[in-house]
Amino acid sequence: MTNSPSPISSRTLEQFDKLSQIQSKMEMPFLIPPHQHEKGKEDWARTGDTLLEAVRGAAIPVALQDYALMASAFRQGKPAEFNRALADYQTHLKASLPARTRKAQAEHYFNHLQTFYKASVLYVVAFLLACGFWFNLNEGFRRSALWLILLALVVHTSGLLFRIILQGRPPVTNLYSSAVFIGWGAVILGLVLERFYVDGIGSAVASSMGFLSLIIAHNLSLDGDTMVMMEAVLDTNFWLATHVVIVTLGYASTFVAGFLAIVYLTRGLFTSTLSEATGKALARMIYGIICFATLFSFVAPSWGGIWADQSWAASGVGIRKKMAR
Repeated sequence: MTNSPSPISSRTLEQFDKLSQIQSKMEMPFLIPPHQHEKGKEDWARTGDTLLEAVRGAAIPVALQDYALMASAFRQGKPAEFNRALADYQTHLKASLPARTRKAQAEHYFNHLQTFYKASVLYVVAFLLACGFWFNLNEGFRRSALWLILLALVVHTSGLLFRIILQGRPPVTNLYSSAVFIGWGAVILGLVLERFYVDGIGSAVASSMGFLSLIIAHNLSLDGDTMVMMEAVLDTNFWLATHVVIVTLGYASTFVAGFLAIVYLTRGLFTSTLSEATGKALARMIYGIICFATLFSFVAPSWGGIWADQSWAASGVGIRKKMAR
C-alpha cells in the first residue's frame, strides 16, 4: 500500500462506506491512532472511516498499512511477516505517541500486577486467623492476622498510588475507585481499633471490610474501563482531593460502625463469647466511629456547597460571555 490515492471503483467505495456504517453501529474499537483531521483535532478513528478519508484524497496512515500487512500475513500463515509488521507498528506508536505509549505500558504492567486481587487474598487469610484467635485466644493467631493485614494494606496502598499516578487524579474518580478507597479507609480504621483494644475485633473488621470492598470493586470493574474519569461540572483536582475524599472517608467510617454493630448483635444473640467487658468495648468503638463519621459527613457537604457555588458561578460567567458574543 502507498500513500498516494489510486482510482477506486464505485463498488469498492460502497464497500468502504458500508464498513464504516457497520463499525459505527456496532461500536467497533478505534484502531487507527490520532492523525490530523480537517478541523485540526486529533482523535482515534475506525478503519472504515479512515478508508473513506483515503478515498477522498487523505494520506493512508502507517497504522492502517501495518494492520493490512498483519491481517494478510495472518491469513497466509506467515508469522515472520506478521511479527515484522507488528514491530513496525509499535515503532510508529513510540515515535508518534511517546507519552501515550509509556502510559499504556504502565497501565498494562499495573493490570498484570493485580494488586487489589492479591490484597483481597491476604485479607481473607487474615480474617481466618482473627477468627481463630477468638476460638482459642492464641496470641500467635492475633499477631499473625495483624501482620498480614499490614502487608495487605501495603499492597492495597501501592495499587491506589499506581492508579493516582496513571490518572493524574486524586484516589476517587468514579464508582469503582470509591469502593477501593472506602475499603482502604476501613482497613486503617480497623487497625486503629486493634491498636487501642488488642482483642482481635479490629483485625476482623479491617480484614473483612478490605475483602468485601475489593469484591464490590471487582464486580464494578466488570462494566468496563475502571480508569474512566467521572463526567461532571465539578471536575477539578483540588475539590476531588478534598470534598470527594472527605465524603468517602465518612462512608468508610459508617461502613465500619455498621459492621461493628453486626458483630455486637451476632456475638450477643448467637454465641456466648460476648462478655460484659467486650460489649462495653464494642459500644465505645461504635460510638467513637459514629462521631468520626458524623464530623466528616458534616464537613463534606459544606465543602461541596462551596465547590458547587464556584463551579456553577464559573459556568454562568462562561455562558454569559458566549451569549455576549
